[in-house]
Amino acid sequence: MPKPMNKQPISQKLFKYLFLIAILSIYTNSLFAQHIIKGTVKDAGTGETLPGVNILIKGTTRGTVTDFNGNFVYELTVNDKILVFSYLGYVDQEIEITNQVQMDIALKAKSTDIQEVVVVGYGTQKTKDLTAPIVTVKGSDLAKQVTSNPMNALQGKVAGVQIISSGIPGSGASVKIRGVGSIGDYASPLYIVDGVFVDNIDFLSTGDVEELTVLKDASASAIYGVRAANGVILITTKKGKVGKPSVNYESYFGVQTPVNIMPMATRNQYVTLLNEANVNTPGYVIKNPEDYPTTTDWYQELVRPAGITSHSIDISGSTDKTSYSIGGNFIYQNGIMDTKNYYERYNIRGRLDQTVNNYLKIGLNTIMSDYNRHIPNDAAFFSAYVNPPVYNVYDATNTAAYPIKFGAPQKYNFGNQYGNPVAAAYYADNFEKGRKNIFSIYADFDIIKEKLSFKTSYNQDQGTWNTRYYTPEFYVGGSQGIRNSNLSKTAGNSSKQIIDNVLSFKNSNSNSSYSILLGQSTRIEKWETLSGSAQSVPGFDDQSKYLVNGSFRDRFSYDAA
Repeated sequence: MPKPMNKQPISQKLFKYLFLIAILSIYTNSLFAQHIIKGTVKDAGTGETLPGVNILIKGTTRGTVTDFNGNFVYELTVNDKILVFSYLGYVDQEIEITNQVQMDIALKAKSTDIQEVVVVGYGTQKTKDLTAPIVTVKGSDLAKQVTSNPMNALQGKVAGVQIISSGIPGSGASVKIRGVGSIGDYASPLYIVDGVFVDNIDFLSTGDVEELTVLKDASASAIYGVRAANGVILITTKKGKVGKPSVNYESYFGVQTPVNIMPMATRNQYVTLLNEANVNTPGYVIKNPEDYPTTTDWYQELVRPAGITSHSIDISGSTDKTSYSIGGNFIYQNGIMDTKNYYERYNIRGRLDQTVNNYLKIGLNTIMSDYNRHIPNDAAFFSAYVNPPVYNVYDATNTAAYPIKFGAPQKYNFGNQYGNPVAAAYYADNFEKGRKNIFSIYADFDIIKEKLSFKTSYNQDQGTWNTRYYTPEFYVGGSQGIRNSNLSKTAGNSSKQIIDNVLSFKNSNSNSSYSILLGQSTRIEKWETLSGSAQSVPGFDDQSKYLVNGSFRDRFSYDAA
């Protein structure tokens, strides 16, 4: 008679199944927690890839941006539900996150109202009448970017406009519109802020801008003459909108971190390459990695996460006849180089437009900006890429070094062309402060309603700046060091005045329209600088840094006894 089979209790089987399901669930969640998604973002109309598209997890500040080819890679967490894709001039798109690993996104360009009026040259035009290549960006779009000036907010977002930021706090971006149209230092576009010609717009915050227009070629910018050879950027500052007075306060804080960092060689890799490069060098002695004390990633030694914070307030309003806007901004930005390195700026602006009667409108606008910054020695970054990664940042046995015992490559028989990048950054003590005041006033006469008008305006741009570059007495090794401290100072000021008179006539009927513009412009510029230098300065105290020689724009020189 066969023996009966042993049967497990139902509860025991159920426990095993539940245990297996729990293990699989944990494994699945761990996989999903490290879910990496890739994709490409393109223009829905043209199919062209879009660089610099912002990709954020909805409701957070976490995310990434697309690269030059419109590609992106991002590691998702288990709590990430929706990705938000946003790009200047395009409609935002939200995509629900599932288990997909590839995501191809097509963004639609924002539709443009053909009746919209944009600023062009000394006047305005409706979008439907434009034939020249012009791009207009609203200030509200610029304000979405965490940056210290409006041009950096446009980086990678306007076709045909190349914007390269130096990364130094407070330094303006290099801007090229459709390549270079001039030789030397005049390759930058012409900037015009509320009718005032300026060299850059570093003194503005993104919150100051009502509208920014880029005139890309001669057909759009010819009215400004030869100064517009490299394009024109027109900025209109904020003005009041019809309705009750409004108070708007904005604040943000961000952290800047270096991206796309080049991997540096380790000690073993460097010594191996060094031996291979010198295998045929007569008398070369093969090096052993153990002959060197450490691996030093000089670039990582130089950088740090750097905070940036901004606070803005705007008070504005408008009635049928009066429009006003008053605002202020404070920004503080640390630099990513780990040394004394920051930018601080205060802005105050005000604008008033008043309709006096049916034939006359007057207005005034003013912007005041103060800044100060410590300027890093950006040559230290280049030094970080070329110096051997085999010696320490600090070396207590380097008896020749002073006042700080930095490590020197010469101790390990490297040539004098090498040095210590951290020391190069540390010993540079450079400071700049300045002020800019812009004032403009206008009167607009409507001689024949909506046909003949005359506008006269006076615009003034006043600026002052002071720079101080100081290097103390120090020595690291080889040729890195100076036996006498060095101080140089420069003080400068500029005054620019523009007087414009414009007579314009417009006429239209059901079949055609035309306009005639006659203008006269007077520009007066004056600037001066005074510079001086001294050596063997006893200490870093402004009271003891007496300048012993100097020059005034090379017109004469003098010695101080």
